[in-house]
Amino acid sequence: MEKGASVARRGRGFSVDPSPLNPLKLELGIALLLAPVVWLLAEHYLRLPLPRLLVVLGGYGFAAALWLVIRVRRRLGEIERDGA
Repeated sequence: MEKGASVARRGRGFSVDPSPLNPLKLELGIALLLAPVVWLLAEHYLRLPLPRLLVVLGGYGFAAALWLVIRVRRRLGEIERDGA
């Protein structure tokens, strides 16, 4: 028997419908990628002492989380209105 012959294959491959939350996943990725940039700017260029650095990083984290919560709630409201 040929190797892999028992596995059913389709021509198009495996696909999943796109999630309506995909743009928010992108925003989360951007926020996560910007976090080290904020850290490096605050620590190396602004030369902030540790307490102020923690305030800046905490503020960034809080602002990013708040932004994402607002966007998710708004998007879920849109989905609910469109689906109902």
